[in-house]
Amino acid sequence: MSAKDFFLHELPQAIEQAKKLHSLPRVTFNVEFAIEDEGVFALVVMDGEMKVRRGGVANPLVAMQFTKETWDEILDKMLRPQLLRWLNLSPDNISQATENEFKHHLHHYRPVAWDQAIAAIKTLPLRLTAEMIPSSNSKFELRLGGADEDDSTVVVQITASDYEPILRGQLPLRQAFSEGKIKLKGSTSALMALLSRLFVRS
Repeated sequence: MSAKDFFLHELPQAIEQAKKLHSLPRVTFNVEFAIEDEGVFALVVMDGEMKVRRGGVANPLVAMQFTKETWDEILDKMLRPQLLRWLNLSPDNISQATENEFKHHLHHYRPVAWDQAIAAIKTLPLRLTAEMIPSSNSKFELRLGGADEDDSTVVVQITASDYEPILRGQLPLRQAFSEGKIKLKGSTSALMALLSRLFVRS
C-alpha cells in the first residue's frame, strides 16, 4: 500500500472508527510525515479533533522524514499492527494496554499528560537522526518543536540485527540501551532533559 492510500484512506477510516470508542484530550498540535518518493502528509489535531491531509503544515510540533524503505518497514511492522490492536480494544483495555507497553519498554516510567508533553516539546527543540549499523537505505529523521539544522542534534545508532525486534516491540528499549544495542551521539544532555519532562516515575 502506498503512503497516499494509508494517509488518505486507511488512517481516516481508522480515526472515524476510533472516535466511536475513544476521545482525544482537547489539545492542538500537528505531526508531519515526509516520505521519500511519496510526498508529505499531516496529522492535524485541533482541540481534540483529528484529521489527516496531504501536504505539510506550518510549524509542526513533530516532523518526520523517512526513506521509502524505512516507511514501509515501520508501517508494516509497527504502525499498522498497533493501530489494529487499539481499534479492537475497549477504552478501559486500551488504557491498560498502553500502560503495560510503557512498563515493558520504560520500566517504572510513564508519560506525562498531553498538554505537559506538548509544552515540553515546544520549549526544547531537538533533532534526532537514526543510523543503521552497518549502513543501509533505512534512514529516519525526527524533528521536535520546530528544530532545524542549528538546533541540538542526537544521532541514534542501531545495529541492523536489533532493528526489527525493537520495531516489533520484542526487545524493550530500556534493555536495548542497557545492552548497548542502541547508542547515542551528539547532544545527549538535551535529549535527557526532554525525556525527563516527557516521562516521570510511576
